Amino acid sequence: MQWRKFIDKNLKSSFAIPMIPVIYLWLSFLFIPDSFFQLIVITGLLLVLLIDFTFLKDFNEKWFNKMRLIITFFAILPLTYNFFIQ
Repeated sequence: MQWRKFIDKNLKSSFAIPMIPVIYLWLSFLFIPDSFFQLIVITGLLLVLLIDFTFLKDFNEKWFNKMRLIITFFAILPLTYNFFIQ
């Protein structure tokens, strides 16, 4: 979704930005212990939300930003619960 918007708007200088969360998660599989996996996923979700709200705020519609915030919040809730219970 983010790649398509960067390409459609011809933001060639920002093509690497959507890859940051993916690289972050792949590196976490290599160097971070399994006990922090939920924390890594939470920060990855927040990073993607930050990209949507900062770099793509002018390209996303208002309903999409609201939906993205709600879905991210509800995705983070069980991960936060699991992180503190383990």
